[in-house]
Amino acid sequence: MKRFTIKKEHLKLLKNVYTSWDDCEFGAPEIDPKKPYGNSNVLSDMREILKDEGKKCPHCEEHLGGGKYSDDRLFKLHKELETVLEIVLRTQKFQPGIYIANDYTGNWSLTNSKEISFDNLNFVITGTLENFSRKDAEEIIKEKGGKVQSKVTENTDYLVCGERPGTKLDDAEDIGTDVIGEGKFLDMMGG
Repeated sequence: MKRFTIKKEHLKLLKNVYTSWDDCEFGAPEIDPKKPYGNSNVLSDMREILKDEGKKCPHCEEHLGGGKYSDDRLFKLHKELETVLEIVLRTQKFQPGIYIANDYTGNWSLTNSKEISFDNLNFVITGTLENFSRKDAEEIIKEKGGKVQSKVTENTDYLVCGERPGTKLDDAEDIGTDVIGEGKFLDMMGG
């Protein structure tokens, strides 16, 4: 099973891509690979679309850092548009959410994850998750009304445990916090 979270940032970027016709062989529509967002400075275009200007040099307008998105994060968002485009075309949905697909067919569908609430639940994440980055898992928890803590306390409801967990697992076991694997976490999300 494949899982992917389409975020608002993905859709903002996709709405602003420049398309053209590639006349190679039979021909096909394509996103302009040299200037996907209109100009040749892709990162600058992305920051403008996402309204994340950060600090700029007053003389040459070069990005000097700051803002919400690092260069690495922007590259990742840009690369993820391949999957986003596949999902949008197959589902005919242009909306954020968690999508799942069979590994072999690529038939993506939107999960009903928004219907399950994590209201008043506190989560801590440890180890490496297979289907999510830690940041994506934290965003999902927050979208569902839960809170993400940086360390295990008596108020922690669930420790989401991935591969190679750290000392947080020992802390959870000492306190008696429920420890769940990624599979149980996915079940709780309705995936």
